[in-house]
Order: sequence, then C-alpha cells, then structure tokens
Amino acid sequence: MGSVTTLSIGNLEIDWQKNHISHNHSKIFQKSDFTTKPLPYDEDEDTGKVIYKDETVLSRHLSAMKRRLDLLGYNEKSIRVIFEEMESEWDSYYSESPPMKYDDFVKLVNSFDIVNIAPTFDFIHNGYDPGELVSGDVFRTENFKGETIKLHKDEGMFFENLHPYVFLRLLTENSLNHQQEIVWSYQDLIEGGWEKDEDIFSELGSTDKFLIVTEGSSDTNILKKAMKDLAPDVFDFFHFIDMKDNYPFAGTGSLLNFCKGLASIQVQNKILVLLDNDVAGVKTFNRLQELNQPSSLVAAVLPNLSDMENFSTIGTDGESNNNINGKAVSIECFLDLNYELSERHSTPRVRWSNYDTELDCYHGALEYKETYIKKYLKLNETPEHYNTDKLKFLVDYIIYTCSEVAGKLLVNKG
Repeated sequence: MGSVTTLSIGNLEIDWQKNHISHNHSKIFQKSDFTTKPLPYDEDEDTGKVIYKDETVLSRHLSAMKRRLDLLGYNEKSIRVIFEEMESEWDSYYSESPPMKYDDFVKLVNSFDIVNIAPTFDFIHNGYDPGELVSGDVFRTENFKGETIKLHKDEGMFFENLHPYVFLRLLTENSLNHQQEIVWSYQDLIEGGWEKDEDIFSELGSTDKFLIVTEGSSDTNILKKAMKDLAPDVFDFFHFIDMKDNYPFAGTGSLLNFCKGLASIQVQNKILVLLDNDVAGVKTFNRLQELNQPSSLVAAVLPNLSDMENFSTIGTDGESNNNINGKAVSIECFLDLNYELSERHSTPRVRWSNYDTELDCYHGALEYKETYIKKYLKLNETPEHYNTDKLKFLVDYIIYTCSEVAGKLLVNKG
C-alpha cells in the first residue's frame, strides 16, 4: 500500500498522501497540539476487525481551527472564490460538469453527519481509483441528514482536487462539529523512510505572519499582552515591533512616512498599521487611502466603541459627556477603566486639547492614561474582575481585518 499521511476528522479522511507530503498541515496546528492517539493501522484478515496502534500525531478540536484557517486565507469569502474558479475551469479537463454550485455545496456540508460516518480509511477499502473516495464513500446518502447524493467518479474528482481546507473551513461553521478532533497522522511516512521526524513540523513562516505596527510602544505592549492572553490559538500569526527605547514609529507622522516608504517599494510582507480612533489617527488613515499601497499592507483605525458614545470630557466649555469615537479613542480606552480606581481617578475622562481646523473638531486624550496602562501590563494573569470585553472586541477586530487581507492575497496568488 505504501506509506500514507492523513488529515482526518473522526472516521473521515479529508486529505491523504502516499510516500510524500504535498500538503504540509503544520500551519493549522501549534506545538502544543502534539499528542499520542490510537489510530487504525490494519485489518485482521480472519476477523475483519480494525487493528489500532499508538501514534504521535497533531490534533486539535475543530472549534479551535476556524481562526487559523481564516488567517491562512481560507475565510468565507475566499473559499467561495476558490470553489467557483475551479468550477469555471473544470469543463476544460473533464467530461462531467461540476456536480453542484457553491451554495448547494455549503448546504450539503452543513448537513454532514461526522459523528456517525462510516470509516473511509484506505486499507479497509483496498484502495481507491481517482474520484472513488468521494463519490463512493464520503458522499453517500447515509452520511447526510435529509439529503440524497449520487456522484459519478469524475464528479468525485472535482471534490478530491478541491483544497482540503475549503471543506475543513466549511465544517467549522456547524457548531455540532466543534468538539470533533482534527488529526494529522504522518508516522507512517517516517517509519517508511520517506520523511524525517524533525522535518515534519514547521512553525509559521514570515510570509504567514502579520507585523502589527502601532503609534507607540505602549500600544504595542498592550496589544501583545491582550492577543497572547485572549487569542493564544492564533498568537503565533502575529509579531510586533519589539523595542523598549527609541520606538521608530511614534506618532502618526512617522507612521505615514513609514507607509509611504513601504508603498514605494511594494513590500510583500503582511503588515497591519493600527491607528488610534482620534482626530490625528483618522486624518492619517484618510491620507493612507490615497497611496498606492500593496495589497499586503493595510491600515485601520481602532474600532468604534459604544461605551465611548457618552463619555466624560472636559475642555474650554467645561465638563460634559460626548461621543469621543473618531476624536479621542486610543488603545487605552479598551482597557478596564474602572479597575481598582483610586479616589484621584474616580471618573475616567478625556481632556480636549488641540483644535483641528481641517476636520473642524478638537483632539482629545484620556487623562492619566499611563495609570491604566501600568495596571494592565503588570497583571501576570487577568483576574476575573478585570473586564476584558473591550479588549476581546479589539482582538477579534484585528484577527478579522488580517483574515480579510490573507484571503485576498490567497485568491490573487492562486
């Protein structure tokens, strides 16, 4: 039979390769996903029972796979493009037309009964001709809830040639699948001498990661801690400017010049420039939109917060409550501003300062912001009574923004 590596969920093989690795699935896992599992290995000739043996594998729950796939570019928008581009080219190679449209395929995957599917392992069925795995065993009517499926093997070839992450990403949309484990088994290739153990797992490369650039070192430190604490499943997708002194991009002017330089050389590395949602940040963002930026470079302002729509402010007109979105929202506003307040800082407040004639509004800044920063950064673990809701919102916003970029780059490259 040869040496085989498989990517499976339950009894379903999503991807299998013989005597080599054309799809190295390291990127959808992390080092912490290494484990030992009993996996089907052979079949007893006399009893027909499956023989299992313990193998070192990479494994994680499907619920923890969605954001990794998104950041690799396999998001909801891009997988539709991948499917439809392959569909448009199919008639040139095969006599059978693609068996279904994308929306029908999504509906079908959502009805997939992973828990009760019959095994599709190669040794049980004595091998498959091209297209037979999908048409004969995977897309059987009994594997779906309320659907009747019948495919020709050429139609099965369409799905076998579709990248396995398209199918895997769609499976993540069904919450009933979330506790299923994705397992990448590759020990057979090592034992067969086709691969070396140390060559199998590789961490994310620089082209897979996003460089996060902010207006200052404190912004970077807050983001780095928040993403490490709140998004450990994808933290390895991000790296940050790590300089304690002489931070090179302090202020919007330096960031604007930095982006102009990158745009002029059409940099290929993935970069997210994150600006404050204040007067200076919004102005810089608008100017950046006028540049001929490479698709790998994206600028964004901090998202609006409902908590900032009626925020305490002080300025030339005295004290009042105002909507500070777009005028004075810095990254400190995403911290828990009520955590262990002293009498001196009993009410978080923004102080209006410089007036911007171009935008016809005042620029403001959070008072005593260094106090809020120090309180957060000194937390080794985030206590239960520290409210991280706004930080979670920000982290999700960053992941979504980067996923959109990764998806566009993937389909443009493909």
